[in-house]
Amino acid sequence: DTMPVANIAHAAGAILGVMLAWTYSLAPEKRRFGTTAIAAVLLAVLAGASILRPQVQQLFNTIHPPAAEIHWTPLPGEDPPADSDQLQDAN
Repeated sequence: DTMPVANIAHAAGAILGVMLAWTYSLAPEKRRFGTTAIAAVLLAVLAGASILRPQVQQLFNTIHPPAAEIHWTPLPGEDPPADSDQLQDAN
């Protein structure tokens, strides 16, 4: 589950970074909308990382199945019985 979480975190950081840069580029008297938008996105990110975490995980499990559900297929020339012990240890 590391990869989907990392993707979400990087996307949220990129969105917030763009919003911050855009807001700071505005004249001081016009920053209210940008500041409000940043606060709303930040609250949504915090909710998704805490209260709504099960729903976010369920959404991304349907898009990207957990690694444990992906079938392991040996490459040509590998010794499946010996390598399967390592696979079981990893899971």
